[in-house]
Order: sequence, then structure tokens, then C-alpha cells
Amino acid sequence: MRFLDKAMKAIFRVAALISCVGLCAPSFGEPLPQQSMTITYYRPPKAMVKILGSHWYIFLDGKIEGDTAEKVEAFLKNNNVPPWSFVILNSPGGSLFGGMELGRIFRKYQLNTDVGVQSGRKNEKYEYTSGECYSSCTYAYLGGNFRFLKKGSHYGVHRFYASNPAYNSMDVAQITSAQIVSYLREMEVDPEFFNLSTKAGADGIFEPPRPLLEKLSIVNNGWGTTTWSVESKKGVVYLKGERNTQYGINKFMLVCVPKAGLFLHMIFDPQGRQDEVLKMPAHSLVLDMQDEPIAPMSTEIVNGWFNADYRLTEDQLRRIAEAKTVGVILRWSYEGPVFLGFNAMPFGDGADKLPGVANSCGR
Repeated sequence: MRFLDKAMKAIFRVAALISCVGLCAPSFGEPLPQQSMTITYYRPPKAMVKILGSHWYIFLDGKIEGDTAEKVEAFLKNNNVPPWSFVILNSPGGSLFGGMELGRIFRKYQLNTDVGVQSGRKNEKYEYTSGECYSSCTYAYLGGNFRFLKKGSHYGVHRFYASNPAYNSMDVAQITSAQIVSYLREMEVDPEFFNLSTKAGADGIFEPPRPLLEKLSIVNNGWGTTTWSVESKKGVVYLKGERNTQYGINKFMLVCVPKAGLFLHMIFDPQGRQDEVLKMPAHSLVLDMQDEPIAPMSTEIVNGWFNADYRLTEDQLRRIAEAKTVGVILRWSYEGPVFLGFNAMPFGDGADKLPGVANSCGR
């Protein structure tokens, strides 16, 4: 309901301010060529998969048109492009609805997005330099599960206009605004993003500063939202924190074991390093980015994911309750700079729910 309230406010506020309906991009100079969108790609050879991963780099360069989403989906299907591949956008925009449909294709095929231009280096075609993403491109960009913004790249929003003057009416503006806000809700993006377009003049571009883009989760840098919930399974109550990241799922669970108290159970995706992670001897509990040794009671791989259980002291439970971020990391030594696991899962909502779980567990 809170999201819906914000969405409705955005619809009426922006419909009142918008100078044009939002079907096409305005002409605001020539920051990018207006050619139809081209598709190029880099597919890592088997020898590079362990270094780069199996995901592809797909470079979309040019204007977004009404059938661009259809063409991109055909490319993805025909080439069996794997999930979590990266789409690198460089576009002046174009069709608003074409941009939103393109974003839906990105989400459907579980792709990540960034803004840039393929570098063109012969042997490193996965590399890219800064690029530009304006108008409807900014909506297509939101379809990425994980969204990055390469340093130096431009990400600009503006007011839209209708190519057919007959469409320029308040009724159509409200309908278009509602469709945009519905799309933002579908992409799980704060509807405040829509209001940014009103900060630009009728023929201008507004480039939100990176801190604002990150605050609104437009740029999430590979980290999804953390959700905390109290759940029960086979009579066991537990507090579960879960976050989807570019490195896979992370789970931090405080489990009430009858007559024994609260234990920590953690899960993460070792990204194909199952054998390696089981051998790592140095486990650390990380609270507010400060780590301390913690000994596992058990470790195992379940469905490809690493699982571990830990007994917690009263002091550790107290400090978890007071922490802003939590995590568990594994290394070859406690001084090692390289780790597997996760170290900064936000604990705000979890801290609010922990007392109830602890009380039910007699702690």
C-alpha cells in the first residue's frame, strides 16, 4: 500500500507538470547518432570461463524503436544467451514504450545492465568504455536485475512528448504516467524516479547524481534488496535474511533450536568453488565490517550452495542485535584478503524482528 500511495502521487504530480505525453524522445542536440539499434556481443571461450564467468557481454548501440525489444528477444533465443549476462547500453532513447518493453525482455531473461561502448580492442572484446543512456534508454536500463553505471557514463532523464499533437492532452498524459509508474513497480524501482523527469526543462536533460541513483536503487551495483522474515519449519522458528546478488543468493538465519537456544545458519552460492570452500579453515562472523573468528559446527554443500552452522555466544548475539550489517566470510587464513561468503548484509529490519524470535526461544 505504501508503494501504491507513492505511485498514485507520482501519477498526478507528474501528469500536472509534464509538458508532453511520453511517447518519443525530444530532440535535445546530438549526443548520440540516431541510427537503429545494433547488436554486437562477446561470448567468453571455455578457457576464460573460470576468469570471466559464463555470462556474455551484449552491446546495444543506437535508437530504441517500437520493434527493438522483439529483435533483442529473437537474438537472445537464437543464441541461447545464458542468464546473468550483461547488456551494455549506449542509446539516445527513442520510443518510450519500446524502452519499457526492452526492459521487460532484460528482466525476463535475467540480464544485468550497464552503460557503455565496446572498446574495440581485438583480444578483449568484453571491455567497454563510458557511454550514454538518455530518455527511454533509462527505462530499458531498469530491466536489469543488477544495474551498474560505468564511471564516466551519462544517465539522463527528461520530459517526453507525443509525436502526434492529438495525443497532447491531460487525459493521455495521465494514462501514460500510470503506465510508466506501473512499469516502475514491476521493476521494483522507487516511483520517485519518474519525478526526476520534471527536473529537466522542456528540451533539457537532467542527469541525477550517482548518490541519488543509488538511494533510489536505480543503480544497485550488483546487490539486491535484503528481506528479513520470521518463518517456521517443522516446529523450528527462525529469523531469515535473504539477498540476491550478482554472486548468487546470500542467507543469514538465526534459528531457535528447542532447549538449546539461537544458532546461526548461513547459506551462499560458492560460484562453482564447492570443493574449495569446504576446505577453507578460517571462518569469521562479520558485524559492521569488523570480523572475528567463529568455529563451524557443520559444513556441507546442498543443491550446489554452501551451508554452515555456528554456535553463538551471548555476547555475539547481543552485538548482532546492535549491528547495522552482518555476514560470514571464509578464507584460507584469518589475515587473507580474499574471501568467499558475504560481509555486509543490511540488518535494520532483522534487528526489529530479532527480539520476538529470541523471546520465543527463551533468550
